[in-house]
Amino acid sequence: MEAIGIKDPFEQKSKSEIDKAVNDHFIANLRKDDEGRYEVKLPWVHDKNLPEYRDIAEKRLERTTTKLKLEGKYDAYNMVLKEWLNDDIIEKVPLEELPKSGCYLPHRGIFKENSTTKIRPVCDASNRRKGFPSLNDYLEKGPNTLELIPSLLVRFREKRIGIISDIKKAFLQIGINVEDRDYLRFLWWKDSESKTIQVLRHRRLVFDLTSSPFILGSVIRHHLENSCIEHKEIAEMLLKSFYVDNCVTSLDTESEAQHFKEVSTQLMASVKFELRGWELTDFNVSTSE
Repeated sequence: MEAIGIKDPFEQKSKSEIDKAVNDHFIANLRKDDEGRYEVKLPWVHDKNLPEYRDIAEKRLERTTTKLKLEGKYDAYNMVLKEWLNDDIIEKVPLEELPKSGCYLPHRGIFKENSTTKIRPVCDASNRRKGFPSLNDYLEKGPNTLELIPSLLVRFREKRIGIISDIKKAFLQIGINVEDRDYLRFLWWKDSESKTIQVLRHRRLVFDLTSSPFILGSVIRHHLENSCIEHKEIAEMLLKSFYVDNCVTSLDTESEAQHFKEVSTQLMASVKFELRGWELTDFNVSTSE
C-alpha cells in the first residue's frame, strides 16, 4: 500500500511538505553551465563529514580488475572510462587537490549485450564500514516515484495512439557542482601492469546515488515548468508523462503525435537531454521511428 501511495492522510501531508521543502532548496541551487547543461548540488541531509573509504575502494578495484580480465572485458570497460574522460563526464583529480575531504566510491561494470548502453560502470554509493555511514545515507532520497506508475499506465491507454520514448544517458547529462565532486571520487589504473593508480571523480550525476531519480525528476520539472509560453501546452503534457527518464503518454491523431514528438525533442534538447527510441502504437498498427 505504501508503494502506491496509500498512507495515513496526516503522514501523507507531512511527507508532501518535506518533499516540497527539499525540492525548493534544490531548485534554489540549480544553475546552467556555459553549454546550457543543468548543474546541481547534491541534496545533503547531513554535514559532509563522511569517511573517505579509500582503502575499501582500493581492495574493490583489485577484485573488479581481476574479474574483468578473467571475463575478457577489461579493455572494453577501460575504453568506456577513457571516453567518459574525453567527454568531460569524469575528470582527473589534480595532485594539489588530493588532500581535500572527499569520498571514494568502489565501482564495477554492468554488461548488457541487448541494451543500447552495453557497458555501464556503476558506483557503490552504499559502500560503508560497520558503524559508519555511506554516501547514500547522507543524501535526500526524495519522493517515492513508484506512485507515478498507475497514472502513467492510465494515460498511456487513454487515447488512440500510445507514445513512448526515453532520454539518452539521462543522468550523465546533468552536471555536478564543483563543491560536491570530491565526494564522487573513484580509482582506476593509469597503468594496470605497473599497478599505478590514478584518482578520478565524476563531473556528472552518478546513476547509483539514492537521490539520482529525485534530482533528474526535479531538473526535468523545473525545465518544463519554465519553458517558453509558445510550447506551454506540450511542456505541461510532457511533464506529466515522465517516469524517471522514460516518457509515456497517448494522443488521438497521428498529426498530434508527430507534433508532440517534434516539440518535445526540441524542448529537451535545449538542455542536453536527447529524447530517443520513439515508438507510436495504434492498437493493431505499430510504427517505430
